[in-house]
Amino acid sequence: GVMQPIDILRLHTLRTAEVMDVAKETGSLEPGKRADLLVVDPRVPFTGPVKDVAATLVFACSAANIDQVYVGGVFRLGGDTTGDGFFRHTATPAMAGVAGGITSGGNRNGIVNGMVSDGGNGVLIGGQFDAVSGSAIPANRVAHWDGTAWNAFGGSTSGPFDGLVAAVATTSAGVVIGGNFTKVRNAGTDVARTKGLALWNGTQWTSIGTIVGNVVEELRVIGDYLYVGGEFNAVGGVTATNIARFKLSTATWEAVTHGCTNGVNGVVRSIVDTGLGDGSIYVGGGFTDAGG
Repeated sequence: GVMQPIDILRLHTLRTAEVMDVAKETGSLEPGKRADLLVVDPRVPFTGPVKDVAATLVFACSAANIDQVYVGGVFRLGGDTTGDGFFRHTATPAMAGVAGGITSGGNRNGIVNGMVSDGGNGVLIGGQFDAVSGSAIPANRVAHWDGTAWNAFGGSTSGPFDGLVAAVATTSAGVVIGGNFTKVRNAGTDVARTKGLALWNGTQWTSIGTIVGNVVEELRVIGDYLYVGGEFNAVGGVTATNIARFKLSTATWEAVTHGCTNGVNGVVRSIVDTGLGDGSIYVGGGFTDAGG
């Protein structure tokens, strides 16, 4: 049959990593893998209206559309200690540390678990760290690189204060983070019902629905839904086994079911759109039964 754009895109990312036997480290953006990200701008040079993101990337964009390449994770590069855990590859090309990178406990052992474009020239990152720009700016597991400078996302006394952030997503409601933290804070004040999930609405952290379980490992926006995957039994008061979705237009939680089966019987680590346009998704993780 004819390969769809999403299949071609996957062939050049995750499938290539699988052939090279490095799929456990790279090839897709998910917790536990290297946080690598291309910032592609279809406007420069202009490729036409974007109706299908995968099709635009595969058929219309070229190397000229790559604005920046961000590389995050646990590593150091070429003796450069100015960007521990977070590097940028520019169009020149050159690989360089990003303004001191991230740290944890004053040490160069911070970890980036997930990142997402801020819609401009920067990225939002989440992981296991307590400062950015070396140790100069306190940042509790979430930070913003705006393309020029680091910022503590939500303020230095806000954000998750325990556990880790495993996933970050931007939605119409704001920025959502997921992980195994038990709460977030606004200016030092605890925010109720923020175990494993929290929403930054542009002004403050707020609850989007707490989890009953261990961790949120995946956040994926597909259409009007924010899909959530991980290890849990319920989200936002709705029984949901390891996968659920939040309808953005109505701010309601839904279980992902098939017949009488609710979710899957193991951890969910990756969720992507099939590209078929019918609302179907691919789900990956450590489960053996999904609606069987």
